[in-house]
Amino acid sequence: MIAPDQHIDDLPPSRRAVQVPPQIIAWTVVILSFICFCGLSAAAARGLYWFAFDSPVSLTVRLVVSQGNVILQAPNGEKRGIYDSQLVDPQTMIIVNDNAQGVLEFLDSYSSQVITTVTLTAGSQLTLQEASRPRFEVSRHPFLITLNGASGQMLISATPGTRAFQMEINSSVGSAELTSDGTYTVYTDRAPNTNGTRLNVFNQGGEAWLQLPSSQRVKVWPNTIAYAVDGSSMVKANDSPYTLLASGLFADQSTLPTTTDVLPDGWQCSTGAVGNEPAGVWQRSAAFEHGALHLWRVGQNLSHGETSCLITPNGPDGLLDTGAYGSLRLHVRFKLIAHDLLTNNLPVQDVPVCGVQATECPIMLEIVSSADPTDPAQTSSWHHGFYAMSDARYKFICDTCRVAHERVNPDVWYFYDSGDLRQQLTDGGRYIKQISVYASGHEYDVAIGEVTLLGGP
Repeated sequence: MIAPDQHIDDLPPSRRAVQVPPQIIAWTVVILSFICFCGLSAAAARGLYWFAFDSPVSLTVRLVVSQGNVILQAPNGEKRGIYDSQLVDPQTMIIVNDNAQGVLEFLDSYSSQVITTVTLTAGSQLTLQEASRPRFEVSRHPFLITLNGASGQMLISATPGTRAFQMEINSSVGSAELTSDGTYTVYTDRAPNTNGTRLNVFNQGGEAWLQLPSSQRVKVWPNTIAYAVDGSSMVKANDSPYTLLASGLFADQSTLPTTTDVLPDGWQCSTGAVGNEPAGVWQRSAAFEHGALHLWRVGQNLSHGETSCLITPNGPDGLLDTGAYGSLRLHVRFKLIAHDLLTNNLPVQDVPVCGVQATECPIMLEIVSSADPTDPAQTSSWHHGFYAMSDARYKFICDTCRVAHERVNPDVWYFYDSGDLRQQLTDGGRYIKQISVYASGHEYDVAIGEVTLLGGP
């Protein structure tokens, strides 16, 4: 303590207080303020950059049920059965029951355009992890879609437009990465040798990769399939498991028709009606469902009409010999349109089920085959139909059908896999003469995306 009569200069240095010059204090405050200003400015600039170029917004994800009912399980464990359509939130599990089918539609939150669709066949299951896009158009980041816990079969049609696209489908044994517009099939099954879970990635036209948990990454070239097997984590790429015997890819092709009468090679269409009544119409254009084939006949108090498209796989006078293949499958993708596109109030299918004789379905499939190549006239026919309006008073199976016609929901794409036709065709389907898809009845309005015949090993 300093005595009253003692001056600070008389104290030893160890007891003197440090005197900081005012100019040093001022410069310190200025420098610290400048540093804070620079930090805040950098943080604000980074925040603005992130907001403008990196910040995401959620895509609109909608489940549309094609057939039967689909279960949605929320993160809290609540389950709901969906029979028509429902918006889907992230972290929601989707479970497709047996004899059911659903389509996940991913829509741009701004333009409402469909970016991609994922058709989930019976027995499929997955969890929606993420679906987003950049907040502003100036960003070059891609559409991002992540699906976890995938099992079963998923058919993907990606149409992202000019923006980059990245879709990841994760399973217990690996992941499928889809990075461009195109068509893909991703499915799980059991490996024939080990019985372990196998993930298959079939690239039908696009850009795809197969990613293993070990970080090994394999490119899946177009028209090839790659698979990963549990346990050994094997990866192998080989040709498609099916041979395309009759091609009818109408929609979602890289080259879309520029006129209304362009059909894939070998296909031809015709239409007719009873008496002098107006016939139906067939048309295919880029403006309708990405090039889908459109068959329609709309009007009141009409009698029977039919619009048909067919292909003779080996030429008009020949038979396609399928003896080299162990199995035959017919894949068809279509949509029953519920209302007249012009008035939007007339139910297009005015005949319940498929008519009195079960022969007037809004979509009918026909395969004409023969057991004797020397006598093409000796043929048999296989039919299968689809309808939207049910009525217990009507027949559900036609005389030349092996199984009952199927009820599907209108206004949503449906994928049909015939299973092995060897067991369904009367003559085993050795020689195929003709494959037809037609709309039949009084009123109908349908879109057809694909009709293909495949041969398996």
